[in-house]
Order: sequence, then structure tokens, then C-alpha cells
Amino acid sequence: MKKFQSIGVLLSVITGLLVVLLISVFTFAAMQAYDRRQHAAQLLKTVDVLSEVFAALEALRLEQGEMGVALAQPGPVNAATLARIETLHMRSLQVLAETRTRSNLEADGPIPNLPRILKAGDAYRNCYAQSLADLHRPLRERRPGLQSEWQATMNALVAVINSRTRMRSMYIADASAFNNETTKIIRMAWSMREILGRDRRLVADAITSGQKLTSAQLQQFAEQEGNLNYPWGVLTGDRTDLPGFPAELTRAVNNAEKTYFGEVRVNRRKILDALGSANPPHLSVTEWLALSDRGLHSVTDVSRTAFVLTRAHMMQLLAQANRDFDVALVLMLLSISLASFTLLYAIYRVIRPLRDITGAMQAVASSDLDHAIPYQDRRDEIGQFARALRLFRDGVIDKRKLEEALRENQIAKETAEASSKVKTQFLANMSHELRTPLNAIIGFSELIQNQIYGPLQKQYRDYAVIIHESGHHLLNLVSDILDIAKIEAGKFVLDIRDVDLTESVAYCIRLVKNRADERRIKLVTLLPAQGLVFSADQRAFRQILLNLLSNAIKFSRPGDQVEVAARVTGGSLIVTVRDHGIGMPESLLARIGRPFEQAVNDPVHAREGTGLGLSLVRALIQQHGGTLSIESREGVGTAVTCELPLSRAADGASEAAA
Repeated sequence: MKKFQSIGVLLSVITGLLVVLLISVFTFAAMQAYDRRQHAAQLLKTVDVLSEVFAALEALRLEQGEMGVALAQPGPVNAATLARIETLHMRSLQVLAETRTRSNLEADGPIPNLPRILKAGDAYRNCYAQSLADLHRPLRERRPGLQSEWQATMNALVAVINSRTRMRSMYIADASAFNNETTKIIRMAWSMREILGRDRRLVADAITSGQKLTSAQLQQFAEQEGNLNYPWGVLTGDRTDLPGFPAELTRAVNNAEKTYFGEVRVNRRKILDALGSANPPHLSVTEWLALSDRGLHSVTDVSRTAFVLTRAHMMQLLAQANRDFDVALVLMLLSISLASFTLLYAIYRVIRPLRDITGAMQAVASSDLDHAIPYQDRRDEIGQFARALRLFRDGVIDKRKLEEALRENQIAKETAEASSKVKTQFLANMSHELRTPLNAIIGFSELIQNQIYGPLQKQYRDYAVIIHESGHHLLNLVSDILDIAKIEAGKFVLDIRDVDLTESVAYCIRLVKNRADERRIKLVTLLPAQGLVFSADQRAFRQILLNLLSNAIKFSRPGDQVEVAARVTGGSLIVTVRDHGIGMPESLLARIGRPFEQAVNDPVHAREGTGLGLSLVRALIQQHGGTLSIESREGVGTAVTCELPLSRAADGASEAAA
């Protein structure tokens, strides 16, 4: 258990587990991709098998139709018809031979019903030989029932071959939604092909007989036509209008629509109408067979096109599976390489250096300050760790020097505090001494301004106004300095009593209204309707409001509005003074409220203040146990919010101030 408390051992174990996990994940992904590739290849082989099976069925159906029509003719068959039948028969034999060859090469093993296919094939060849021999004789000399035997033999062979397609079609259809749709189309097209083949033969037999069709025969032909309408309506109505329906398949369906339903069916109805009226049809048997052949080929082309698209889709799936397998294989190899590299790197570049540095730390802890610290030249975390250890060692050596520096800093701090007290006392004394001459300046300038002792020239009156305003400005500055000095010296004492909020706000509004009117600035108050009385130093509270209102008016543009709003939240009074003036950048908010700090360097605004206003406001609010917050956006305006306690004991406030 003690062994596993080592960071090196734990790191090695964790890294090894991560390596195994990484390799396992990518190996599993590669196996999954390999299975998908094998499945796609098997599907592709199955598609090829089905394509050959349908080719065999097509060849057999064509041969069946030609032979059935020839057997129904009254006289011996001519050489051209025999040659055409022989050609179709040779093609059928070739396809059957390929089926036999594939018996042990199919994707899912040998053909399950191969013995039945071979048996039906032998019966088909025997029946063909007998039928071919009878074609050289007139109908009356042929063996009775030969035509029915031929049709039954061909139907049996087609049925046994057709049985091969069911399971394979389901296997392909389950592979994807696209395969499912194309497989349905193939089945419907081939079902129509069989119906068309039978109908073609029946129409040819009717033409050959030349007899008037009975009501039962006409009903049979009508039912045959109805059997075609339903699957064709499903094929054209439910699928060809879909946005994803392949264009090639749409063209094949349209061609079948035009060829069979536009040409073959029209002529078929004319033939049946003529035979139903005991009139000779407008087409001979040969012409009807040639015309209906085009219709059969157009319908067969639908299933052939669906096969081609299915095979192309399976080729895409196989290509994607091959790419996925290659990518998974590459990722697996990369993961093995990366994992091996990571393990070796962790051992030789992390675990071993950690052990060496740990030994150096133990030596330094044992007061061996001359012990060498390795790996300081490395630029990674190990190097940082080693350099940090060197700094620790150097820190031990410099400990006495630091202690001496701390003593010197303590002396400097005490000296600075004493100097600050002297400065504060000096400011308090000087501010007090400056009040007397300033009051004289203000008083005499007011006498001159009001022309108490006689009229003066306008220029002198203007000078008196400037002297009076400058004196008031300087007196306010001295008062602010004196208040700040008292607060810093701990001599400021709050006179806590009940303060009427509405009365105090109205008093401050009256004092600044003249200046606001001069700049066309509207003053708005939003106070509780029922009034409010709270505990505070009334002079200090009014001083806070006056400073905030003066700043708001100073930095507002002509025509703007300054708002004073108050509300009660919990046990606190929230007072907000908001202007819509020039505002200030957010970067300047941190230093606003320090003594002699101003946000605006505009000479016009700068000469109107010294930066003491907000500093005094903050100090007075803190004396009341409240807080000050400032929100401002350049070009939008500034909102200063004061939060003061509603109730405050006078003695408690005095003690806090002292």
C-alpha cells in the first residue's frame, strides 16, 4: 500500500491504464469499421446475385412468350420465328449455367434450393426440345396439351428461381431506407412484368384464333388491366413525386408510362374492341408482339434501373466503409504510437526528474544548502519546479536580510504615519486660518457687487462678481479640506438626529437651482409620496447632496435633466443622483473618489473643481456606515448611488467617528 502512495508509481499506473483504454477504444472502432465493410461487401455481392437472377427470369419470360405464341399458331412456324426462339433459348441456358456456377460462390453460401432449380431446368430443356420439334408441324398434328405443358414447365422454373429472390431482397431492403424503396420498386415492376407477359400472350392467342371474344373473355381482359393499374398507380403516385426520388428512375418510369400506357395499352384496347365486335384487329400477331415487346422492355427497364441505382448505392456504402476502416486503422496505429510515446515520456521526462528533485528538496530541508539542484535548464514545468526550489534555497540564505529589511520597513511605516498626522494637522490648522480672510473677501465683494456705497462702472461690478464667486469657491474648497482633514485625523463627530428627506432635498435644490437655470438644466425629484424621516447628520447629508448635485449640473449639457431619486430597501435609504451628461469611461471609475482626482481634463470643467467633492462624499457616507457606488457611460451620463442606514444611534456614531 505504501508503494502506491508514491506519485511516480501512481502516475505510471494511471498513464498505463489510459494507454490501454485508448488502444482498446480505437481497436474496437477499427473492428466495427471492418464489420461494416464486410457487411457492405456482402450486400454488394447479394445485389449482383439478384441482378443475375432477374436477368434469368427476364430471359425465361421472353422465351416463354415467344414459344407460347408460336405454339398457338395453326401452321408450322417460319424460320425467322424459330431463329428468334432459339436465340432466346440460348440466352436462357447461358443464364442458368451461370446460376449453376454460382452455387458455391454466393455471399451467404451455396444456393439453398439448388436441387429444385436444377430439376426444373432439366424439365424445361426436355419440354423445349419437344415443343421445338412440334413447331415444324401444323397445330392439328402437335401433341395435345403441349402448350399448357410448356406454360406449366416455364412457370415452375420461374417460380423456383423467383424463390431465391425473397430472402435476398429482404436482406438488401433492411440495409438502408434507399434500398428499401428501390427493392419495393423492383418487386412491383417485376410483378407488372409477369402480368404483362401473361396479358401479351392472351392477346396474341386471341388474335391468332380470330374468333369473337365472349363476355367472359372480355371480363378476364378487363380484370387483367385492373391488376396492372393498382401497382402502377402506387409506383408513380407515391414515389416519383418525392424530392429524393432518383432522376434516372423517374425517366425509366416516365418512359414505361409513355411506351406501355401511351402506346401498347391503346392498341390493346383497339384489338379487344375489334375482337369483341367480331371484326379483324388492326394489328397482326407479329405486329402485336413487336409492339408489346417494347412495352415489356420499358417496364423491365424500371426494375433494371432500380438495380443499377441499388448497386451504385451499395458501392458508395462499401467505399464509405472502406474509408472508415482505413481511418480507424490509421487512428488505431496512431493511438498505439502516441500511447507508447506518452508512457515513455512520462517515465523518463516526468517521473524520474520528480524523484531527483524530491531528493534535492529533502537535502535542502536538511540544511544542505550546497546540494546541486538538477533540471534547472529545462523550459517546462519540471524546470520551473527546479528553479522554484533554487529560489527556496536562496530564500533560506537571505532570511536574515529579509528580517532586517522588515525592521527597516516598520520604521519607515511609523515615520510615514507620523508625517501623515502632521500633514493632516497642518491642513486642519491652515484651513481654519484661511476662513477669516476669505469671509472678509466674500463680504466686501458682496457689498461692492450690491453697490451699497454708490454706483460702479459695469466692469468693476463684473470684477466684484468674479471676486465673490472665487471667494465662495475657495471657501468651499477650504471647508472640504477641513472636513477631510478632520475625518482623517479622527476628529469628525456626527450630529445624529431625525432628518426629513423631503425638506433636505428641497433645501439643496434651492441652493443649486440658480446655476441649473443658467445652464437650462431641469431638476427632477422622485421621492416617496408619504415622506420619510431617517437618522443622520443633517449638515453632512445636505453636504453630500449638494456635492452630488453640483457635479451633476457641472457635467450636464444645456437642456439636460438631473434626477434625484430616493427609495427604501430593507433597513437602508437609497439615494441616487443621475445626470445625462458627458459621463466618463469605465476605466476611470476606479480612481474617482480619491482626493484631488478628476475624470475630466477639460480646462473649463477642471477649473470648477479640485476633485475633493466625491472624496468628501465618500468619507461622509462611510462615517454614517453607508456605501457609495458610481455607474457611468461616456457620452450617456453618470449615476451616483448612496446607501445609508435608516436608523443610527447618536452615541454609536460618535464612538465610531472617534
